[in-house]
Amino acid sequence: MIKRNFRVIFLVAFTTLHMFHPGVFAYTDNESTRSSLQGLKGMYVWVALSTPAIKDLKKMGLSEEEVIRTDVELQLRNAGINVIPEKDLYTIPGWPRLSVDILGCVTAVEPKTQDKVVAFAIRIELMQNTRLTRKSTQKAYAVTWSIGGIGHCPTDKNIVAFIRNEIKGFVANFITAYLSVNPKEGK
Repeated sequence: MIKRNFRVIFLVAFTTLHMFHPGVFAYTDNESTRSSLQGLKGMYVWVALSTPAIKDLKKMGLSEEEVIRTDVELQLRNAGINVIPEKDLYTIPGWPRLSVDILGCVTAVEPKTQDKVVAFAIRIELMQNTRLTRKSTQKAYAVTWSIGGIGHCPTDKNIVAFIRNEIKGFVANFITAYLSVNPKEGK
């Protein structure tokens, strides 16, 4: 019964999240998308909290500058990946930007127990300047690698720590993909 209720909660959350951020979730980490990471010398980290509940998340301590970007940049640097400041983004070939986006946050009540839960969606994307194959002079800024998912956490838990941990897991997936095509020297 609980699994069914949470499925209903996620269905409602997913639908609600798409109302505020329309589009298709297309998470891709495969040989083709990984090859688009080859040769990158670094990237800028951009974070967005695109959610109707942004004020609530900020009250809980989740903010772009102070928490998430610092976590992501530190994680990348610890893996040996160069993080570039925003002012240098357009000087790097391809203008690589790792985007971390919390797409939504919906509070729901589990009907049987009346426990409150927060459902959220996270998306991590690497965006780069690309060229169209049908017109090689035409450039487009496009997502070349992405991953993400939808999660939930009881409201009596530390939601900020939970979301930060989920983001760290997705960034770890990115690091694995990046290092698979950009091995560290000496290995």
